[in-house]
Amino acid sequence: MQKNMVEPSEELKLVFEKTIKEAKNLNHEYVTLEHLLFAAMCSENLYNILKGFGAHFGQGFANQRMPKNKDIKIGYEIDFVDIFTGKSDTISYKLPNGNIEFLEIKIPPGIRHGDNIKFQGYGDHSIQSLPRGDLIMQVRIRPNPKFRREHNDVYTQSTVNVFDLIVGTKHDVKTPDNKNISLTIPPGTTPNTVFSVAGHGIPDISTNKRGNLFVEVKCKIPKYDKHTIEKIKQFREKNI
Repeated sequence: MQKNMVEPSEELKLVFEKTIKEAKNLNHEYVTLEHLLFAAMCSENLYNILKGFGAHFGQGFANQRMPKNKDIKIGYEIDFVDIFTGKSDTISYKLPNGNIEFLEIKIPPGIRHGDNIKFQGYGDHSIQSLPRGDLIMQVRIRPNPKFRREHNDVYTQSTVNVFDLIVGTKHDVKTPDNKNISLTIPPGTTPNTVFSVAGHGIPDISTNKRGNLFVEVKCKIPKYDKHTIEKIKQFREKNI
């Protein structure tokens, strides 16, 4: 059975001609048939024309996600200390047409390695009749060999003299965000004991509540001359 064909209006023809002419001015590498169709359908005039056929296409036709230009994905590295304070910077990146774009960014405290930050409307805009794509920036965190992250908690090690473990001491520890705290080591502390310092971990990206810093105490055995070692032996024999 032959279906009746609707002859496109002059207005509709002009929309398609304009879209194709615009696309031909671009590098063909970035132009696809999908782009051409999307560009045409994004035209306000064409949208109004097709909107009248909503009953034939179904109500879902008008609720489809608006097509746009391609997203651009880039990477950005920060230092371990930056996850405590956040970081602001001005970055540059290349668009598909070769132009260089500049953007001020702000990375929130508590960001995780591999997290993506989306900057809406800063992606490709090769096809002018389509909305711009988005810029997707993946954050990478340079590791710090002195600290290890687990969720919002931070783990580190600190070495003290064996006699400090025996008699107790106040031991200075540097936090990941370059602050100094005094750790109280009670007398008789055994090597590899882990101390928890509340509120010195990483800020939560949503609540800003900080995790804990866990410090594992390692023991250092000093080197003494024979005379001192002999005295230590005598002391040990008297107290065993």
